[in-house]
This record gives sequence, structure tokens and C-alpha cells, in this order.
Amino acid sequence: MEDERFNVMFWENLNISQDLNDNLTQLANYINKNTGATGVYIGKLENEMQPIEEGDDDTAHIVEGAPMVLKFKHASDDHQKLMIGKVLKSDMGICHELFGEGDEEEPE
Repeated sequence: MEDERFNVMFWENLNISQDLNDNLTQLANYINKNTGATGVYIGKLENEMQPIEEGDDDTAHIVEGAPMVLKFKHASDDHQKLMIGKVLKSDMGICHELFGEGDEEEPE
């Protein structure tokens, strides 16, 4: 019954939302509860960032020529402290393969 109420509230909140980006943490929790996943994280592909100093221009924080990184912005409740703000570089794990060029050949 608790899961059913959670699901109803998720969809009610989604239907009245002014900006769906505001519902991404709720979406992570919804997916987590309804799939039985250990954790759900939502990230965004961004430029790699570096520290800046006073007097730097407005693009000094971007690492020029570096591959994009996946920065985690939302997570299911039990993984928020662990994942939010973390960065996954292109040479870490297999997630970046999702953003690559597709295979040229059609599968048989």
C-alpha cells in the first residue's frame, strides 16, 4: 500500500510540475522503488571543470580539449550522499560508451 501511494504521489507531482527538471530526484526514487535497483543515478554530460583564480575569464573553468565527463546531479535517496556531485571521466567504467557513435553495421 505504501508503494502504491508513493507511485500515485509521484505521478500527481509530475502532472502539476512547472519544470520537469525539478522532478528528477523523485524520478530516481520512482525507478529505484519500481525496479528493485540497488541505486539510481541521473547524470549530465558536461565539460570537465578545473579550479579558477581571481581575474580569470568566464571560460577559464573549462578544461580545453578534455573529453566530456558525466556529472551526477540526482540520485535515489539512499545514494544521494554517495553520488551527487561525483564525476565519471571517459576512461572510468563503461558508461561513456552509451554516448559513443553507433556501430556502422546493422545487427543480423
